[in-house]
Amino acid sequence: MKAKLVVSAVACAALIVGVSGCADADAPGSAGSDKKTFDGQSPDQIADASVTATKKADSVRIRTEATANGRSAASDYVVDTQGNCQGTNTQQDAKAELRRVDSVTYLKGNQQYWEALLKQQGSGAKGKKAAATFQDKWVKLPPAEAKATQAGCDKDAVIALLDRDKSERKGMTRAKDTELDGKDSAVLQKKTAQGETITMYVAAEGEPYVLKVEQKGGKAPMTTTFSDYGKPVDAKAPPAGEVVDPQKQQGGTAAS
Repeated sequence: MKAKLVVSAVACAALIVGVSGCADADAPGSAGSDKKTFDGQSPDQIADASVTATKKADSVRIRTEATANGRSAASDYVVDTQGNCQGTNTQQDAKAELRRVDSVTYLKGNQQYWEALLKQQGSGAKGKKAAATFQDKWVKLPPAEAKATQAGCDKDAVIALLDRDKSERKGMTRAKDTELDGKDSAVLQKKTAQGETITMYVAAEGEPYVLKVEQKGGKAPMTTTFSDYGKPVDAKAPPAGEVVDPQKQQGGTAAS
């Protein structure tokens, strides 16, 4: 059975939950704002401007930490508009590293990662053998298998999730401005009908990029930070001697 080598798109989920997927809240306002940054703009207008600016960025680093059903997950990726990316995913003890260079995708996971992935596919004992073969080695993914990673490595696709439904950014309020990683930022908030609090930090100097999105309360708290806007993605292909061909390793299939 050919393996479908899926890398968790935690960052994408964070974008959906962090800014989208919110129920209607109280009427928008600007109580608590103590600066004239974005003077004359409503909280909803600031949110719209931040998404527009973020979509136009050539590259960005996206880091996410999430918890759901007692399990933790984290991801740290740099992506650009050319489809290049590199980063890591961690879910409990399962860890994986991904690189995409010149449209070629490379994946390296530890034993726990491969065992969990192949068990999910029903590979049984053969899956454990395959996991031992692939663990801690770079696997060059065939084009058909690599499609599963494209959402996380396509900067435009990731950021597009922020703008999939403009109505979900309505009804925000502006809290007291703050400093985030040395940058002045506007703080926008929204409470959902489920009791969750969504907080969005927007750069108040230079381009109004999204800097951070937090979701507190509810069953799946999550934090996503955005940084390194415009910096080149220095992703390099692994040395040829460290790359495993899954078809040769598994007799013509990625996992049997």
